[in-house]
Amino acid sequence: MKRKFEGLQHLTAILRNNPIVQGLVRYGGRTVDDEGPGGDFDLFVIVEKRPAQVESLHFYVRSIPVDLNIRTLQDLQRAWPLTEMDFALLDGELLYDKERRVKPLLQEAARAWSPVLGSLSPHERNFERFSKTHVLDKVRHRLHSEPTMCHYLMHSNVHWLLTSYFQIRGRLFPGDGPALRVWQRQEPEMYALLQTFYESPGLTEQLRCMETLTDMVLEPIGGLWKTDEVLAFGLHGDLDRLDQEGEAAWEALFGDVV
Repeated sequence: MKRKFEGLQHLTAILRNNPIVQGLVRYGGRTVDDEGPGGDFDLFVIVEKRPAQVESLHFYVRSIPVDLNIRTLQDLQRAWPLTEMDFALLDGELLYDKERRVKPLLQEAARAWSPVLGSLSPHERNFERFSKTHVLDKVRHRLHSEPTMCHYLMHSNVHWLLTSYFQIRGRLFPGDGPALRVWQRQEPEMYALLQTFYESPGLTEQLRCMETLTDMVLEPIGGLWKTDEVLAFGLHGDLDRLDQEGEAAWEALFGDVV
């Protein structure tokens, strides 16, 4: 029968005393001493050899959800991290380093792993502008006739705006909580708009906030899709001459109609 953990300190103590464990790295907002409500506990367990073909375990310690990621010393030496989650190792708190092997591997990984992503292709840029504007178009004329759907679409869109903000700027999405803190520190105007969006009781004001916020998120790739603008999607996502190909398709179908 599995015994229950007495708390997070008990959890980490058991891991420290396990001979297969080489290191522990905590990340996220909750520390080992924090047993309060709200938020999960995020931990990497570094082992010499993976005990099973499992990447992570998820369970509760009392009422606290625990995300426990299992990595090997060899995983820390990869040219590219095993998953995007592994970037959290680089900013995490090293709680335990049995033979002082984990710290130098993390330092080397910080030099080898670049969390900066490549720029979006023309197809991806156009799709971002189309999809984010399309949501607003659906809402704009249904504020009174279908308010429930409008609430659903706009509130669901917040997450996609947040992830797109990082993708458009070639940055790794750090997770919802850290991403919101990035906005709070680095994009105070966006963060204030988001606060106003959630605090506003009326759909009209929520739509205004969402339109402005969306335009700001999309600003590096041209902002919202404009009514006098033709966007083209390519058969191949990496098509470089997409704008010219779009103009050629328009010319073939419509001639000089504008």
